[in-house]
Amino acid sequence: MKKLLVIICLVLPSVSYSQNMEVALSGGVAVNTAPTDNMYYKADKYVVNYAGQVAILYNFAPHLQAGLEGHVFSLSNTSSTTYVSPFTGTTIGNDNKKFVYASLATSVCAVGNAKLNIGYGYAYAGLALGYSLTRNDSKTLSADEVYKAPDGGKGFVLGAQVGYVHGISSSFGFFIEAAMRYCDLKYDAQAPFVHPAAKLHYQVMALPVTVGLRYRFINSRTHNNIPRQKGSGKAYQY
Repeated sequence: MKKLLVIICLVLPSVSYSQNMEVALSGGVAVNTAPTDNMYYKADKYVVNYAGQVAILYNFAPHLQAGLEGHVFSLSNTSSTTYVSPFTGTTIGNDNKKFVYASLATSVCAVGNAKLNIGYGYAYAGLALGYSLTRNDSKTLSADEVYKAPDGGKGFVLGAQVGYVHGISSSFGFFIEAAMRYCDLKYDAQAPFVHPAAKLHYQVMALPVTVGLRYRFINSRTHNNIPRQKGSGKAYQY
């Protein structure tokens, strides 16, 4: 028992020191693919939408990290196709106005990344699995909008992400990330112009690219075998 306590006392501090947690906050842009399945309006021309990201990541091994990552973005496109209402005969589309599938879409995912130390930072790539919710005020159209999907889509998310973190101090790092989030969205509302009637259900892929800052709570020499400073100290390990 004494030997076990001695081993724990010797090993635990070094393990704790080699592990650390990072929080990330970033903003950027996103595009999305045309929706599939029983969404009647499949707008196919990319629109640059807003995107934001927040993450909490735990580095539990020299080249592995895992945690939670949340994105917010809107889902909208314009259409190269003119759609005709089967009931009224009115047409929409092919006029550079937006089809808004979600003015606010959120995805929260568990992520796992592999890391590769490069210079004073690291590159990473990984996979994501989570859940998405969408909000949309379908009763109001702005001047540049021609259609809004119903409110309240929800469903699972599959994804992937790649990025690079560069240390700008001993605790802060600048990073850029490109992600893919494939959302399977189901609604309580009816799908437009589908017979027989069915609940709206479609898939769409969002591609957010964001830049921002990461803060590391505990610095780690073990994870980054890089000199702590370079030259006059303007560059740091991260």
